[in-house]
Amino acid sequence: MGKEEIEKQLDALISGEIEELTIHKEDFLIFRECWIKHPQKKAIVGYAKRGGDVEYHFQPHENESKLE
Repeated sequence: MGKEEIEKQLDALISGEIEELTIHKEDFLIFRECWIKHPQKKAIVGYAKRGGDVEYHFQPHENESKLE
C-alpha cells in the first residue's frame, strides 16, 4: 500500500466510510509517517493482531468532531 492510498484510507476511516483499517506489518512504516502528520492521530486507535498486523479504528474524544 502506498502513501496516497493510506491517506485515503485514513480519511475514509475518519469520515465513517469504513469502520476499521487493517495495516499489514510491511506497510506499517508508511502508515506511521501518514499517521504522525494527521491532525486527529490521537483518535485513530490501533489494536495489534497476530502476525504483526494492526487494526485501526476511529474513536473521537467527546469534544472532537469527525470533521476537525
